[in-house]
Amino acid sequence: MGLTSELRWFYPGDPPEAIAHWFETECPQQGPVNPETRDDLYLFTPDCDYLNIKWRQNRLEIKWRQAEWAEVQFGDCLSGNLETWQKCACEELTPTMPGDAEAKGTWVRVGKRRSQRFYQSQNATIEPISGDRPISQGCSLELTQLAIAHQPGWSLALEAFGPTDTLIDTLKATATVLSASYPREYPLTPAASFAYPHWLQQVLQGNP
Repeated sequence: MGLTSELRWFYPGDPPEAIAHWFETECPQQGPVNPETRDDLYLFTPDCDYLNIKWRQNRLEIKWRQAEWAEVQFGDCLSGNLETWQKCACEELTPTMPGDAEAKGTWVRVGKRRSQRFYQSQNATIEPISGDRPISQGCSLELTQLAIAHQPGWSLALEAFGPTDTLIDTLKATATVLSASYPREYPLTPAASFAYPHWLQQVLQGNP
């Protein structure tokens, strides 16, 4: 189990070219990234946005929201709703997913093409590092293309990890660094800032 502090934004359609270009070439970075393509199955829990259960690559992952913090803002282009989540991965489960689970609407298949960058927090500084270097304290930046039943969407997210008492400071420091180069014509706003359970409800039920 582990705690993370997170900022996520979701939008319909494909990522704007300016944001994709920023992620690939303009944001602080160390080397290219290799996008990961996969399908995750999410347990759809209407009106329950504090619980996130998904079946990912033959293991069950469960996340509970532990805290909702005040809205945060970085420069004039990044603002959102900061949350802390606790995650548990069930590695030893080997169940077979019922064949009609998706047909009944219990489990929802989400196609993903995710790219990640990583930043190390050390001595009060934030430094980009290669994704294959293990670190104990830092923050990831991910740009993900999404699809539910051929409905495209995209997400940008920051997820801080490490000692519990450093999570929020690490996320804020990383967001501050990234905001300096982020394309200002596409501001990220609190209205689009939430976690996957709320996004699923928004897409599947049309609820804001």
